[in-house]
Amino acid sequence: MKKIFLLLLLFSFNYTVNSQVQKPTKWKFFTQKISETEYFLVFEASIEDGWHLYSPFNPEGGSLPLKIEYNKSSDFQLIGKILEISKPIVKYDEIFKKDEYFFEQKATFKQRIKILVQKDVEIIGTIDGQNCLEDGRCINFSEDLSFKIPKPQNIDNQDN
Repeated sequence: MKKIFLLLLLFSFNYTVNSQVQKPTKWKFFTQKISETEYFLVFEASIEDGWHLYSPFNPEGGSLPLKIEYNKSSDFQLIGKILEISKPIVKYDEIFKKDEYFFEQKATFKQRIKILVQKDVEIIGTIDGQNCLEDGRCINFSEDLSFKIPKPQNIDNQDN
């Protein structure tokens, strides 16, 4: 009996360690210049086969939505909400009794910003979310993000 307990404990530990290491979503972060003082922050997710990533607009009371937070800074301001460039899959979930919004294989998001200072700007923060398999097994993740934007030229001459 003791050997069975130890074997189960070892298996449980091994499963926990493996699930912590697994990263079914790989992220790329980059910028797209709109004007001298406005940019899109672009978030590209590559999602492993069989996994999905929940939308930032997944309904409350369902699976954990993607959440992007930026460190406070007076160097920039957000313009509007995050945009989903990829179209989410919408599927009714029997457990939560509601439609859920998620992505498979690839997802792209954009956040428009305005630079408020005339210097190089670094935007840092975190992206948190949940990856799930169809069978209900899920992994929560948190990843640091960083964008570097060069000093704008002629910031005073830009239209709002």
